[in-house]
Amino acid sequence: MLQVEMCSYCSPPATGTGTLVITLEDGNDHAPSLYPSVARVCEDSKDLSVVLLGGRDEDISPNADPFKFELGKQAGLEKTWKITKVNNTHAQVSLLHNLKRANYNLPIIVTDSGMPPLPNSTEIKVQVCTCKKNKMDCSAADSLHMSLAMLICFSFITLLCKFIPVFSLFLFIHGQTSVTRTDWVQVAFRSDTRVLTMLLCHLQ
Repeated sequence: MLQVEMCSYCSPPATGTGTLVITLEDGNDHAPSLYPSVARVCEDSKDLSVVLLGGRDEDISPNADPFKFELGKQAGLEKTWKITKVNNTHAQVSLLHNLKRANYNLPIIVTDSGMPPLPNSTEIKVQVCTCKKNKMDCSAADSLHMSLAMLICFSFITLLCKFIPVFSLFLFIHGQTSVTRTDWVQVAFRSDTRVLTMLLCHLQ
């Protein structure tokens, strides 16, 4: 509310006071967000509830809640996951069946009630863990995919490190591109003991 005082230049001068009311409206310029971003569940749990998701919005009513919660558009999600609205700001994520121990990224779309409504797609990380004697072990779920990728990468690099130097040495000494088992032995005997040892190791 703003109070304004006016004065005329007449003689004698006259004054007047009025009140100006300014109303600021909140625009729908923020999409809602979800929390928490990580959830954990036991791989053999009979309770298929995963996590209670909450939505929040930096806008105020009517551009905030009630929120609409739904699974992402990825095909097949509805065969494994279910999302149920609890109230205007929360929804329950559940499994339709148990999953194997691993990490899963679950896309969730949350939309506010503004005009026009603003959606936000967020991936929730769901860790399926091993649970024994009331203890939850998620270390294997964290490292399962990474360990497999690192193992494959390390094996490939090791193979290259062993093969390339020996193969290059053979081409340099023998001067040919046709490689046979007999050729490897011949190259070894033309070289010093160090080269012989290295080549014999690769023949095993």
